[in-house]
Amino acid sequence: MLTLAQVSAALEATSQAGKHISPAITTSCIWSDDTAASVDHRRVTLTILRPQGFDLPRSMGAMKTAPAQGIGDDAYYVLYGSDSPQLMVRKGGVQFSVRILNGFKFKPFTLDQEKSKEATLAQAAIKAL
Repeated sequence: MLTLAQVSAALEATSQAGKHISPAITTSCIWSDDTAASVDHRRVTLTILRPQGFDLPRSMGAMKTAPAQGIGDDAYYVLYGSDSPQLMVRKGGVQFSVRILNGFKFKPFTLDQEKSKEATLAQAAIKAL
């Protein structure tokens, strides 16, 4: 759903090809500039969600969320304090999340940068549907 060029632009680093998080979990992909996708490196994750997986964080009340306007049919950010937000998106009958993880060896993106980059990636994924 995402190209290497799109992911590399978001990471501000040349990404390796996306791969499944594990052979048994084919609904999640991860991209990184590191072949091992270690926590030292920036990563992008994209996960296809079941409908209840999309709704759960917002309906729990215990998790802080913020609306994301103009993305798909419905979208919102799950906010994890000082950690990277996660953008939850619904377009038609497809739900997915996208998240940028900074990595320890890079200067962190600001929250606004992360949100903007995740929104750009989500719009690209929607076009690929």
